[in-house]
Amino acid sequence: MRIVFDVHNEFGRLLDEELYKQEVAERCAIAGLQAEREVRIRVVHEGFAKDYSMDLLVSRGYMLEAKAAERLMAAHRAQSLNYLLLAGLNHGKLVNFRTDRVEHEFVSTTLTLHDRRQIELITDDWVEIDEQSRR
Repeated sequence: MRIVFDVHNEFGRLLDEELYKQEVAERCAIAGLQAEREVRIRVVHEGFAKDYSMDLLVSRGYMLEAKAAERLMAAHRAQSLNYLLLAGLNHGKLVNFRTDRVEHEFVSTTLTLHDRRQIELITDDWVEIDEQSRR
């Protein structure tokens, strides 16, 4: 986080998200930390395939999701959590460079892929309103 704060202090809050990510990655390398940018996560199921891109993966185990937005929103949190789950990671940080001070939130999960697949449908209160809802 020291690197993130230093980048924000030096460059301010009005740059493009890509520039922040590039600078953080370069400074991590200088500090002796491995930082991979735009780490591809490919999801494949039957005939479906979709690629996701994690902003930064530090030391092969810590995700840093960078934003340059007016404020962090629920969608940013959900995206970060989704990346953790897809990559099989437990911890990460969501950071926003756009605000006067770096806005940051710890993102964590203990769920495994196996845990995520354990679902139970409770339909006791389900109300069918049309054919589509019946299906």
